[in-house]
Amino acid sequence: MNKQTFTTGQILGITLLNRMSIYRYVKDFPAFFSPTAQQHKKGRRWNLNDLEVLQAIKYLHHTHNSREEIQEILTAGWRPAIKTVYDLERIATYFDELFAVSMETKEAQKEIKKQLAKVEMNNQLASTMEKSITHLSTRLSEMNEELLKIKYYLKSPTKPQRREFFRVWQQFKNDLQKAWYEEEKAKE
Repeated sequence: MNKQTFTTGQILGITLLNRMSIYRYVKDFPAFFSPTAQQHKKGRRWNLNDLEVLQAIKYLHHTHNSREEIQEILTAGWRPAIKTVYDLERIATYFDELFAVSMETKEAQKEIKKQLAKVEMNNQLASTMEKSITHLSTRLSEMNEELLKIKYYLKSPTKPQRREFFRVWQQFKNDLQKAWYEEEKAKE
């Protein structure tokens, strides 16, 4: 018999059985499997005989044979026809490549999620900055209006009017700074 061996992942792809079914078949019919196929740890390897036995059990199970009947048929040496080794190697290689692409896809999905999170964070930051700019432009407009008043009052001829203006201006500036400080503190 050829020394060709397969991983459990390759066997899953070739036989189209699920992992639990394969392990159950090995447990129920241990006499028909190689020692490497009966390992209970990572690194389990399957040879062509193991593959033929799995295919036989799969066929017999799906044709509603009992465990005892399957045992008798396997003991008699019946096995289904398996494709050539070349085809099995090609199928095994295909499933290895498919698994590698699947892993690359998962890594790409993780990276896309990270980038989307960064974009979302940047969008939130841009929105916050836009609100701050709008708020600052409103404050700047108010200050420009006050500056126009200052210019007007500076042209006034009397000292009491100028004093009154500067008092009002100082009060406005203090109120503005206090309001701005409270807004900034509330944002934090």
